[in-house]
Amino acid sequence: MTLAILLVAIILINFTSSRDLPELVRVQVERYAVCSYWFFGWHLASTGAFAFIFLLVGFLLGLGAGFFLRRGVASRG
Repeated sequence: MTLAILLVAIILINFTSSRDLPELVRVQVERYAVCSYWFFGWHLASTGAFAFIFLLVGFLLGLGAGFFLRRGVASRG
């Protein structure tokens, strides 16, 4: 369910032009895109594909950590 919500959010962001966004949100999105570009060093950093991959990796790491911690707690109890 979480993955579906993230996917819908990324698709909506990709198909919404920056002119349609409120000024404060537009500035934050542009600032994030520029910072990501310089930090990661490739053009993909400012695209929705990068955001999707970044969120997917975070989701999978969180899922793995959850299973690892649950297994550790279950074996102690």
